[in-house]
Amino acid sequence: MDVWLAPNNQNRQAFINTLLCMNYSENEVNPLYNEDFTNHFVGSLTSGNARIDILTVVHYAISYDDAEKKKEVFEITEGVYMNIVPYDFLKDIKLRSTREKDLYDIARLEEIRNKNRK
Repeated sequence: MDVWLAPNNQNRQAFINTLLCMNYSENEVNPLYNEDFTNHFVGSLTSGNARIDILTVVHYAISYDDAEKKKEVFEITEGVYMNIVPYDFLKDIKLRSTREKDLYDIARLEEIRNKNRK
């Protein structure tokens, strides 16, 4: 899972607190305390089979503020909300990254989208 965070250190702390609430250990999140989220940050956390890629920037031409203005909010369970960028915005982000994983994701998402349109 990719998590794009607002590029500020208050958000870094909120993210760390969230991870701790999700039963990540202090040892697992400890390296994040030393990171400056006001700068470009890309990292990952792995716990068991779960991997979270953490980013404060996805592409120099795409700002977090622009993404936040276009976000869609979903209630994934009672009282728990998740902010998601719209599909076309997500596709643009992933295509600009040129990471093999992102290009694979777009191909799979397009397959699902095309299948659901039939």
